[in-house]
Amino acid sequence: MEEGKEAMNVKCNQCDKQAMVKYDEQIPLCADCYHKMAQADLMAAQAEHNRLAWLASNLNSSRQQLSDEAGGLIPARLIRIPQPPSGTATEIVKVVSDLTQAILEDRKITAQQKSEIAEQLRFLVSEALANKDRQRVRVVKTVIEAINKSISTSAGLLTIWDRVLPLLKAAFGLQ
Repeated sequence: MEEGKEAMNVKCNQCDKQAMVKYDEQIPLCADCYHKMAQADLMAAQAEHNRLAWLASNLNSSRQQLSDEAGGLIPARLIRIPQPPSGTATEIVKVVSDLTQAILEDRKITAQQKSEIAEQLRFLVSEALANKDRQRVRVVKTVIEAINKSISTSAGLLTIWDRVLPLLKAAFGLQ
C-alpha cells in the first residue's frame, strides 16, 4: 500500500475523523483537533513567555537598583525581554485548518499529495509558532512554493490559500 494512502486511512487520535497530520510526529490528528492543539501550544508558549518576562523584569529591577545604589559604578546589565508569541499565529492555525480540511475533501489531489501538503502545512505552522530567531525562512519559502504548485489545479483551494499566504508572509517577514 502506498505511504500516502496508508496515512490517509488513519483515524484521529481524539475523534472519529480522518487524520491529516501527525502532531509531534507521532499522534495522528484531523484538521480540527490539530487546530485545537496548535491553539493550546500557542497559549502555553504565551504563558511561559509571560512567566519568563516577569522574572526578567524583576531581575532587571534588582540590577538597576543595585547599580543606582552603587552610584553607577556597577553596570546594570539589563536583560532584553523579547516580544510574546504572536496572536497572528492563532489566525494562521485557523486558516491552515480550513485549508487542510478543503485539501482533504478535494478530489483532484491524490492521497500522496494530500499527505505531503498536510506535512508541509504542519511545518509552516510550527515555524510560525517558533521564535523569530529560530525560524528557517529559506525552507519556509521553498515549502510555500511547493504548496502553491501542488494546489494550483484547484480554484477552491487557491481561494483559501489566498487567505493563508498573507498571514504566512507576515509571520516570516516575507514580501
